Amino acid sequence: MTPLSMIAENATTKSLPPWLEKTDYILKQRLLPLGLFVQLTGMLWIGSNGGYISQTYIWCLFPGLVSLLIDLYRFGPKACLKGMTTGEKMLGILFLWMQVHPLFAPGGMDIGTVFNRIIKIVLYLYVVRTVVLHMEKPEKLLLVAAGVATAFAAATMIYQFGVLDRPMGVRALGEHGYRIAALGIGEFAGFNNPILAALYYGCFASILCGYLAARPFQWQKSVPAILGVVVLGGFIVFSGSRGPLIALLAMIGVAIFLCQYTWKKYLISAITAVGAITAFLLQTEILAQLDRVLANGFNGRFVNWSMAVDYIILNPLGYGAYADYEGPLWRGVILQHPHNMLLNVSYYWGAPTGLVFIAISIWSLGNAAIQRRKLLMSIAGCCLVFGQVGMITDTYSFLIRPDLQWLMFFFPVALCAATKSTK
Repeated sequence: MTPLSMIAENATTKSLPPWLEKTDYILKQRLLPLGLFVQLTGMLWIGSNGGYISQTYIWCLFPGLVSLLIDLYRFGPKACLKGMTTGEKMLGILFLWMQVHPLFAPGGMDIGTVFNRIIKIVLYLYVVRTVVLHMEKPEKLLLVAAGVATAFAAATMIYQFGVLDRPMGVRALGEHGYRIAALGIGEFAGFNNPILAALYYGCFASILCGYLAARPFQWQKSVPAILGVVVLGGFIVFSGSRGPLIALLAMIGVAIFLCQYTWKKYLISAITAVGAITAFLLQTEILAQLDRVLANGFNGRFVNWSMAVDYIILNPLGYGAYADYEGPLWRGVILQHPHNMLLNVSYYWGAPTGLVFIAISIWSLGNAAIQRRKLLMSIAGCCLVFGQVGMITDTYSFLIRPDLQWLMFFFPVALCAATKSTK
């Protein structure tokens, strides 16, 4: 593996004192992997959102800052910049534009707050990249995190439907039931919204699908991963969240077509047959749901997206970071953001930002597809597909503190950049 700042060839390096060399080793081999694990899974077991954010700062971002400063001292800023991938350079352009944007669009966050948010995201990107480049088998960390998420998803379904005896139902088929979100024990896995919970668990289903797609089938390793996908997928179904469910199906479809099983064609044929039979048997319920979705404009999103496009046309350079957004009135509530990530960044920071966002997404997806035989690229690709489809209907923020959004976009982009940089 090639260390982060040594990607640039012929970089002039400075020798470190033994104590600083040891500190750098501990950071990259121990603390940063731990910090990334905390960031990935802390929403489940820390017990409060504020505590999760604080622990992410302590165990992930602060060690990342120290490690970055050591790299800058050892290799110099010029060498580090030369080691950046095309995707990272586009992210740099995006963040630079967001930083100067408040100067001529003062309707949103002040320039200091924007800088604070950007620095935290940049440190997170650095942490993911460094863990991938320095940890011997970073995929183990991701699989353990997925295992923890699977355990919490299973515990939530057992507790809500078994212990509390909540009514079960599949909203996608018109069967009303309790929409699971939070575990219900203290503040552990305390999601206050079924959609956000479904998107979160879907990120870990994507990690497992990426693993399955990149590895030949092995009973001892593949079966537990398949069971994990089933559990996490079951949670998404019972959450009643249609957007995450569509994103999950799209991601699984891509994973199946990319998998390396010798009997892949039989798997695709079997799934197609089962899907066709299921659609035939449930055609009445499915058609009724489609009519309902189209009739209400996908819960008001069609009208909201049209209004967001009109706002963007009126002011193509954006209204400022999280300026007021007055969307349509839907079921007695005024929608306060575009409910679509591309429209989100375009409304707040201008249409050029939306174009850069698209370019970063295409670059990441393209590299994940080209290098799909690499395990981490396969994982990144599945996470990107799930995130991109999920962000069409169910997303709310871009420049945000440690949150679900980091897993849906910044995490897979950083995985692509790190994996592409290895030699």
